[in-house]
Amino acid sequence: MNNPNKSHFVFNISAHGLGHLAQTIPVIKELMRLQPNVKVTIVSGISPSKIKQRLPGCQHIEQSWDFGMVMASSIDVLANESMLKYQNLHQQWKEQLYICKQFFDSLSPDVLISNIAYLPLLATQHSAYPSVAMCSLNWADIFYSYCQKYQDADAIHQQIKESYNAADCFYKITPCMPMSWLTNAIQVDPIAQRGQSVKSHLLKSLNSSHTRLGLVALGGVKTDIPFDQWPSYFDQAWLVPFETKCKRDDLISIDQFPYSYLELLSSVDSVITKPGYGLFTEAAYNATPILYVKRGDWPEESFLISWLEKNGVCQAITREQLFQGNFQAALATIRAQKHPVPPTLNGVKQIVNSLLTL
Repeated sequence: MNNPNKSHFVFNISAHGLGHLAQTIPVIKELMRLQPNVKVTIVSGISPSKIKQRLPGCQHIEQSWDFGMVMASSIDVLANESMLKYQNLHQQWKEQLYICKQFFDSLSPDVLISNIAYLPLLATQHSAYPSVAMCSLNWADIFYSYCQKYQDADAIHQQIKESYNAADCFYKITPCMPMSWLTNAIQVDPIAQRGQSVKSHLLKSLNSSHTRLGLVALGGVKTDIPFDQWPSYFDQAWLVPFETKCKRDDLISIDQFPYSYLELLSSVDSVITKPGYGLFTEAAYNATPILYVKRGDWPEESFLISWLEKNGVCQAITREQLFQGNFQAALATIRAQKHPVPPTLNGVKQIVNSLLTL
């Protein structure tokens, strides 16, 4: 449904890794396809180069309105440091609400979409435009899971929940946390993108005997893994994070290739990762098997794993196996499994149709 009266959509996207951007990109692209003259403004702390690479033609304001959790790595949360940041924000709650409202009102949006900062939702509750949230998780449950033992945690938790409930609606993207306390929830189907395989080009560019490719993708937070200590196998090469200094011909930095993350994901024989919405869903829809390392205490994790076990091919490995490169048996197991057919990808259409009728 095309609604020319809504011509400016502002997307506030969390910079806590790159998963929130990956979840939002298909919605933005579909919106721009349906309304070619629409104006899209992205507000995010994600670097301009990453935004421009994935969404050319969108205005980007480099500004963050959430911080999620402070991370020691892509797997480990720093609870003490996170609590200090939340206390600092909520001690200045009214002032921050005012500043946030002034910021978004100055952009004159027709709709504000937040994935998943909560401050803008309460700040703009009485503004002249609707505000909505979209995500598979929320910071209220994540924060409280790690920080409930601290003083002020209950009050902060309540303010976060009130902020999410101030939105016109919260699109819960399958697979997601239950979020049963939401009063404005709309459950939608999964969101993922399918990529075009470039495996033949990758193998040709390697100019080696390797015939199997794996991708190590642990999210947008740096994690130091001793790749040089991994055992080597004659037919296996690994595409590893760009910051890795590689000294072996079977360990190739992904920045050596002109291909997108989605093209790499759809080209490899396996992926090593930690549970995260974007990679889990896109691996399922691109029929790419996964080895994953559990975070252990991340509240969203069990729901993602349960969904992928039904709709993709995956197996858990330990952190020790990851760091030692000792997972060949697990690789053989997932490569031998048949991929199930995942559910229809209707999430983007459901959200966009709803946005255009707000």
